[in-house]
Amino acid sequence: MKKIATVYLLFINLLAFAGKGGDDFSKHDKVFYKSGSVELGDATISIENAVATDAFIKFKMVVKNNTKEYLLVKPGEIVLVIDGKEYKAIEKDMIIDPNDIASKVVDIKGLQFRVQQVVIKFNGFSKVEVSKTPIDAPNFKLPVSQNSFEAGAFTLDHLSNEKQTDVVSVKFNVTYYGSNIGIVSPTLAALRFPNGSEFANMKTRSKSILLEKGGTDDFRLTWHDMPKSNGDAQFANLEILWRETFKEGKLIPITPQSYTMEWDPDLTKGKR
Repeated sequence: MKKIATVYLLFINLLAFAGKGGDDFSKHDKVFYKSGSVELGDATISIENAVATDAFIKFKMVVKNNTKEYLLVKPGEIVLVIDGKEYKAIEKDMIIDPNDIASKVVDIKGLQFRVQQVVIKFNGFSKVEVSKTPIDAPNFKLPVSQNSFEAGAFTLDHLSNEKQTDVVSVKFNVTYYGSNIGIVSPTLAALRFPNGSEFANMKTRSKSILLEKGGTDDFRLTWHDMPKSNGDAQFANLEILWRETFKEGKLIPITPQSYTMEWDPDLTKGKR
């Protein structure tokens, strides 16, 4: 009887030890999670390289845009649920071009984040329904005759320019004051010489700029190696043609989905 009691007490102690972190999981100060994906219809999200310690959870979020529209993703609205408590990241918005792929590392700080399961609520995903009608903007003259101008709900400020024989480069700041989403596509702007020759913008940020009300950003337009038969760009009266650079769009929220990250014992052990 005494022997049975001793064995029973040992069993109870082992259970208690396991509950306090004596199990295999609690041996690891850093745990790794299985990769996976979740479908939102308009977007496919892949979760990769997920890792947690007591102080943080971090994972790479790869988003594939399945539409012909822009996607606006607000990682700061993504919610992690750990032991019934909700946590959010502090991350900049993502803009994903039609049928394109983009990624961001989501890093959330906290306490007691080293857990076996984490529920992620993928809030903050929206499709941008772009108007088919571009916004008219006045041609911008070089040499500069006016530093600021308006195009619909956009205000643009000329910041700087370089005007040499075979190089023209102009930097602008743009602010959107509308109630929808402002879309700026600098690659669509062109440069026109007095003889009527036009040249596409050669160097700028390739991604469009999406701005919410009050949002601001800057961009640079550049042209170079233009045939000298068009004249010397340094002395010529040039014009920037905006064409379809400025548009507006409406946000169409995408229904949120949840995903459960499970810890990967084999991967965790292999990282020790």
